[in-house]
Amino acid sequence: MKIHRLSLPVTVSLAGLMGVLGLSGCSANFSGDSSSVQDSTAVLKGNVHGGQQPLVGSHVYMYEVGTGGYGTAATSILHASSSTTSDGTNFYATTDAAGDFDVSGAYTCTAGSQVYLYSIGGDASGKGLGSNTGAGLITTVGQCIAGNTFPSSVTFVYMDEVNTIATAYALAGFATDATHIASSGTALALTNLANAFANALNIGNQTTGLAQTTTAAGNGTVPSTKINALADILGACINTTTGSSQCSTVFTNAPNGSGTAPTDTATAAINIAQHPGTNVAALFGLVNSSGPFQPTIGSVTDLSIGIVYSSTAINAPFSVAIDAGGNAWLANSSGNTLTKLSPAGAVLSGTGYGSASTLSAPFSLAIDGTTGTVWAANQGNNSVTKFPSTGGAGTVFSGNGIDSPKDLSVDNLGNLWIPDQGLLGLLLPNIAKITRTGTAATSTVSSLLGSPVGTAIDGSNNLWATYSALTDVTDYNTTAKSSTTYLLAGGLAGGNEIAIDNNENVWCTAGGVLGLLSGVSLITNGGVTIGDYTASLLTAPVGIAVDGANNAWITNTGTNVLVELATNGSAISPRSPASGYLVPGISGGANNVAVDGAGDVWVPNSAGASVTELIGIGSPVVTPLAASITAPYTAPSSKP
Repeated sequence: MKIHRLSLPVTVSLAGLMGVLGLSGCSANFSGDSSSVQDSTAVLKGNVHGGQQPLVGSHVYMYEVGTGGYGTAATSILHASSSTTSDGTNFYATTDAAGDFDVSGAYTCTAGSQVYLYSIGGDASGKGLGSNTGAGLITTVGQCIAGNTFPSSVTFVYMDEVNTIATAYALAGFATDATHIASSGTALALTNLANAFANALNIGNQTTGLAQTTTAAGNGTVPSTKINALADILGACINTTTGSSQCSTVFTNAPNGSGTAPTDTATAAINIAQHPGTNVAALFGLVNSSGPFQPTIGSVTDLSIGIVYSSTAINAPFSVAIDAGGNAWLANSSGNTLTKLSPAGAVLSGTGYGSASTLSAPFSLAIDGTTGTVWAANQGNNSVTKFPSTGGAGTVFSGNGIDSPKDLSVDNLGNLWIPDQGLLGLLLPNIAKITRTGTAATSTVSSLLGSPVGTAIDGSNNLWATYSALTDVTDYNTTAKSSTTYLLAGGLAGGNEIAIDNNENVWCTAGGVLGLLSGVSLITNGGVTIGDYTASLLTAPVGIAVDGANNAWITNTGTNVLVELATNGSAISPRSPASGYLVPGISGGANNVAVDGAGDVWVPNSAGASVTELIGIGSPVVTPLAASITAPYTAPSSKP
C-alpha cells in the first residue's frame, strides 16, 4: 500500500460528517445546533499546576479552535462575569492560592467546536518566586455541545506539564503557537480535529494530570516515561522565575520552523512536537531524577511520541491505509484478515473483514473514499478483494491481468488500478483496472520488461508505476493509453513505493539490487529527475508518504527508522535527526507508512502484531488522499 489517491467528495455536509464519525468510533459527536449557545450554567472548573506545585495568580484563557486556516487565531470564548477579568482584548480567570479556577457560566462556546484552555504566568506556591511570564500550559477540554457542556460530562480539567505535552503533540499539525490553533473549518477538517483531540486523551489524563500508560481502549502502549521526561523539560522552566537559565534553555532550544524562539512553555511544547529531532540533547539535559514527573526514560534519540497498538486481531500487518474518518486499516499478511482501528487506536474489527476464502496473504490496501469501499491485493492467490466499508463478506476478482498484485491505487472515478508483476515476475507485466461497479477492464500490457510494484495517481488522473527489476518509473496516461518513462536519479534500481506531493512532484523509493543502488528519487512536475538519496539511513527504503507540508516520510526497512525529507527533496529535513526517527514497536518490518488527517504518521509492524502511531509528527493531509483530486482541493496531500 503506497500512497493511494482515493476518491472522496470533500464538500461533506455536517449530517454526513456525523455518519462518518459514527462509523469511525470517534467519541466526538457533531450534534446539536451549530449556532452559539448563549447563557449557560454549565460547570467547568480546573486546577493549574507547575510540577507538583499550584500556580497562583495564573491567567486562564478559554479558546475554541479557529476555522480561518491552519495555524490561524483561535477564538476566545470567556466573557464578562464575576470570575473573569479583561486584559483589554480577551477575558481570563485567575487561579487562587490552591491553583484553582472556575469558569462555570463564564463562557459561550459554539456547538460542534473543539475547546481548550491556555494559562500563562503564575507563581509556584510556597516558593515566593513571583509570577513567571514564561509559564504557559495548555489542555484540551473537548467538543462543545448544546448548553455549553462537553462530552463525558467534563466538569474539571487539570492543567499541568503532562497535559500540555499531550495537547501540544496531538494538535501540533493545527498550531503555530498556544493562541493560534485552527483548521480550515471544513467538515473533513473537523473530523480530523476531533480525532486529534481524542489522541490528546490517549496521552494525558484530563482530570489527574498524569501520563497515560495505556490508551482508553486498552490495546495501546503509551510511552509514559518519555512523556514524563518531556513534562520535566517544561517544568524546569515553569517552577522558576521569569528569565531563568532553565527557561532560557527551553526557549533557545525549542524554536519554530522559522527559527523564532517561544516566550512561554506551552508554545515551546508545540514547537518541540513539530520538531522532535531538534536540539534533543540540550533539552533532555534538563531531565533528572529529581524532576516532578517520575519515572522518566534514561536516554532518547529524538523527542517523538509513538503509541504502539497491538491486538490478537493484528497479525503481521504489511500495509496501512487511512479512510475519511481517520480510521486505520491494516492488511494482515499472514492472517488473511483486515483489521480496522479507530483514530484513537481501538480495534473496530476482529476477524470480521475477510477470511481464508476471500483473502490470501493480503499485501496492500486502497480505499474508495466516495463509497468507503476497501480493496485488498492478494499475493497468495493472484486476486483482489472488495469489501464494503462496514465489513462483511468480500467479493473476489481474479484474471484479466491480475498476477501477484502488489500496490493498489484508486482514481477519482473510483477505478481500481492493479500492478501485475507478469509471468514469473519478469515477462509481460500489466496494469489491470477494475471499475467502481466491479467490471473488470482489459489489462494494459507494458512494453517494458520488469515487475510493476508501486503505483500512485496524480492530479491529472495519470497512473505512475515503479518496477522492481528496473531503474525507471512510468507515467501512464489512463485516458490516452500512452506512457512516458523516466530514469530514477543516480542509477537507483529496484523501485518500491510512490508518493505524489502538492506540487505534483513524484517521489519514488528504490530498494536497490544486491544491497546497492538504494535510495529515494524525486521527479519534478516538469519531468526533471533530481535527488539521489543514498545516505546510510536510506539503505533499504520501502514505504513512502507525503504530508500536507510536502515533506516525505520514508520507512527504511533495514534499520526500522522513519526518515523525513525536506519539501524540495534536496536534503534531509532539519526536523529529522541524522539517524532518522526510531519507531517504537517495530521489530524488523517497517515496510509501509501513511499520514492521517491529524498529522499522525502510522507504521505497521509486518514482523509482529502491532502498528505504531507517531503523534503529530507530520502535517495533516486529506484522507483518503485522492480527495484532493476533486474540488475544492487541487493539490494531492494538501491540508483539508
